[in-house]
Amino acid sequence: MTIKAFKSIIFHRYTLNVRLFLKKNFYPVYFANKPLANKHKYITLYNRLIKKKLYYLKYIKKNLTNFDINFIKKLALITVVTIKKTPLNYEHGFLLATELTKYIKTNKIKKINILETGTARGYSSIIMSYILDKYKVKGKIITIDIIPNDIKIFWNSIIDTDNIKKSRRELLANYNKYQKKILFENNNSEIFLKNNKKRYNFVFLDGAHDYQTVKNEYSFISKYQKKNDVIFFDDVTKKYFPGIVKLINEIQKIKNYKVKLFKLNKNRGYALLIKN
Repeated sequence: MTIKAFKSIIFHRYTLNVRLFLKKNFYPVYFANKPLANKHKYITLYNRLIKKKLYYLKYIKKNLTNFDINFIKKLALITVVTIKKTPLNYEHGFLLATELTKYIKTNKIKKINILETGTARGYSSIIMSYILDKYKVKGKIITIDIIPNDIKIFWNSIIDTDNIKKSRRELLANYNKYQKKILFENNNSEIFLKNNKKRYNFVFLDGAHDYQTVKNEYSFISKYQKKNDVIFFDDVTKKYFPGIVKLINEIQKIKNYKVKLFKLNKNRGYALLIKN
């Protein structure tokens, strides 16, 4: 067997495992064999998305400027707009930016450790890096995903429409300034946390969506967090992810975190946890 043939077998086995993982976890990023739409289709979907009024706009505008909001909207074209059966949503990006801004201002910090599970196309990590840059806060954003940063794939994004596979790094090429603050970690979140036992001031959990995995992530993280540190949960939706809702209910009973729920509709919700 030639080296080229061997590499081909390894790659296809890898992509199969990733596909199975993504399907099991309802993950928003998946491998495609070809671009799924033309540029016009993606732009049409994008225009529909940005015309929708943000549900928490008044809350968001208390901490974000119009420039911030437009930055997030522009980023959404390549990182959020996809061909999918469920409605497109990008409000969590604005809420993340809002909560990170509040954390920085409230705690008057100059250095921060941020953790994210579920990098996907990099939407949320770029947003958080943008906020750190805006307030000149030092630190790194560690973002964990099963998809390596340099593997070339079709992303179900407008960037696919030139029919060339790209890495995540290439997908985010126009945001290189913000990639510099991000450490892209190709790993299992539980393995990573077992080997990196430290304080993460601000955390966004959007990786695996089953109860046990998210509970394990929470347990590792909460052990080292201090007063006012934050965990932000995506997909707090009983219909699709009952395990996440179950965990949030348990945390509310323990009362070691203040819990604020954001509900957009019956299919989408978030939870903000602030350490007591």
